[in-house]
Amino acid sequence: MNGEHWRLMQSWSGPALLVMIAVAGAAHLWLRTGEYGLGLTNDSLHYLAAAESAADGKGLRGADGAPFLLYPPLYPLVLAGISRLGIEPVVAAQLVNIVAFGLLTLLTGLWLRRRVRYGVIAGAGALTMLAAAPLINTASYLWTETLFVLLVVLSLLQLEAFLKRPEGKLLLAAAGCAGLAAVTRYMGVAAILTGVLLILAIPKLPARVRLVYAVAYGAAASIPLAAYLARNYGVSGWSWIVSPNRDAAYTTGDALRDLAGGALRYLQIADTPVAGLPGLFWAGVGLTALAATAGVLLYLRLTRASNAAGRDTVPGVGIGLAPALPWAVFAAAYVAILLIVVSDRVAQSIDSRYLMPILTPLLLAAALLADRVLQIEARGWLAALKWTATAAALLFWAANLAYETRSGLAATATALESGYIGDTYNTAQWRDAETAAYLKAHPVAGPVYTNHAGRLWWFADVEQRKRNVKTQGVDDCRGWLGRAWTEIERDDAARHGYAYIIWFDRRGQYRNWCDVEPDALPPRVEPLAVFDDGAVYRVRPVP
Repeated sequence: MNGEHWRLMQSWSGPALLVMIAVAGAAHLWLRTGEYGLGLTNDSLHYLAAAESAADGKGLRGADGAPFLLYPPLYPLVLAGISRLGIEPVVAAQLVNIVAFGLLTLLTGLWLRRRVRYGVIAGAGALTMLAAAPLINTASYLWTETLFVLLVVLSLLQLEAFLKRPEGKLLLAAAGCAGLAAVTRYMGVAAILTGVLLILAIPKLPARVRLVYAVAYGAAASIPLAAYLARNYGVSGWSWIVSPNRDAAYTTGDALRDLAGGALRYLQIADTPVAGLPGLFWAGVGLTALAATAGVLLYLRLTRASNAAGRDTVPGVGIGLAPALPWAVFAAAYVAILLIVVSDRVAQSIDSRYLMPILTPLLLAAALLADRVLQIEARGWLAALKWTATAAALLFWAANLAYETRSGLAATATALESGYIGDTYNTAQWRDAETAAYLKAHPVAGPVYTNHAGRLWWFADVEQRKRNVKTQGVDDCRGWLGRAWTEIERDDAARHGYAYIIWFDRRGQYRNWCDVEPDALPPRVEPLAVFDDGAVYRVRPVP
């Protein structure tokens, strides 16, 4: 093999390895969801209803036939488009998530490979994406997050290219992806804000040109969301997305605590305590130590560069952190908007699902920072600090990767054995559920009170002519029956005919929780059918 062939092999080996990692990630997700399908929650059922309606040519409508207003429209539209090819929406969603997850893994590795000196960092970044439990767990549900993150990443890649080479086509590509992200998840406005801020900060362009570009970007990126809001107003006279629901019990301090806790959970390194302290604590200690070390090294490097240039400050000289800027700004904008949203109670709290979209940007920024720290020329105690930090970072990454891999494989084993994705249900199981089958064979006519309206529509073909009884802790069937009865009496639901109470168990594991003794039932309530996965009760009319 001559030198030319060796160089050609080297040039192709890196991308080929990254493609293999991406394919492995997509295959893992396919294996996890192949037999039972994606996990389904109430949000999932709303998207499925809209997708079926759009595929049937009826436009975006919910399960009750009313216009689809509350949720963003792109995900159900994508599912509807694929459904036109003869593929069920639930299968279409699985394909979308698998492809999006694979592309995210591939783009992560390719972006790092082109921007870091040490190829092992690019491979480590792709492996981290492959094994990251938050990413693959979210992709295992019929949710919008995986497609959303892919669109954000594509937008930031185009934006990064525009910052280097201001061209109209790059600006429009970045704005288009950001606009689509905003109608996939409303938090996509963080991508629009990121683009505006970065364009305004381009140093090599005159202020007027920057302003024109920023306005053009913001306007183009806002078109999809503005069109959707205009459509909402046209079909319902209501143009806003969701109304705030303030709750003084949940403060900004609570939101910050949830934010910190969620971030640490992404850095978990052990289930069992070490020296009496949990893995979350050691993750925080390790992260703080590494951040402090990187800060010292970069500060000294900047100081050295500044002295060599004969200036007081030379921001960014010699360390090449500019590629990390779009990712860092997006993460900051996303967190800031998230804190505002939860403070106004538009969202319930900050959980891992809300934080997942910033994991990929932060991973890319951290990997780039690690590469730049490794490139710092150091001697003496600074060299010892550098290599000590490198060894600590390697151990920390290996421990976290092992933990995430073990967690992911354990979740996959559970999904393959029982079909449970997290703590919810899936399409295959619920299609064969006894409660759903009973309702299909014995259609109900009259007001229906249920603990899960979406399941009633999707799995039992019951139109949503009902009230969804709001509960705390829907696993408590006996307590829930009492609350449902209170609602029925208040509404006079059984005055002119029968009303029905339909209970769906979350996972089919609470055997006979709804098999309540007749003398313990509310007045005029009689059990029609009780199964492992739910129960159906009938309320006799008022005499």
